[in-house]
Amino acid sequence: MNIAILIEDHFGPQFINHLFERMKSENIMPENICLIRSRKYAFCNPKLGNMVKAAISDSEKVIILIDADGEPIYNKEGATWRHIRNGRVREKVRLVSLDYEIEEWICASLGLQYGNSKPSSVLKHRLKYRKSRLPDYTNKLDFQKLSKSCASFRRFLQALE
Repeated sequence: MNIAILIEDHFGPQFINHLFERMKSENIMPENICLIRSRKYAFCNPKLGNMVKAAISDSEKVIILIDADGEPIYNKEGATWRHIRNGRVREKVRLVSLDYEIEEWICASLGLQYGNSKPSSVLKHRLKYRKSRLPDYTNKLDFQKLSKSCASFRRFLQALE
């Protein structure tokens, strides 16, 4: 199955590419899944619908990773669906909301609590993290911890199925 992933972070596509490579090498992802493309998008951008249509042209499924930034997930998902109106396109789209941002997966893997703070802020304070280094952190992900303790990672795995 060919999959395309859209993510808000500027360095997110590289992170996703590395994540897929690692998940494949560790047999966490089924062999039949192939990442066709990962691409950055801007939240609530009217062009999102066209980006999804373009991604579906060579993929069976599009996964959109949404940074909820601590807000209720249903608010962010509702705002995203408003840009994807075509019913045939919607059938192939899966939304995966991150409670805050993709860095929550890194914090969960490293056992760092972030409470009501942004996970990237905790990483910056504790590890001198920079957003530009996001792809380097795929090696620090602990898939067992993530599967047990991180709801957004479980939602991501479900979207892959």
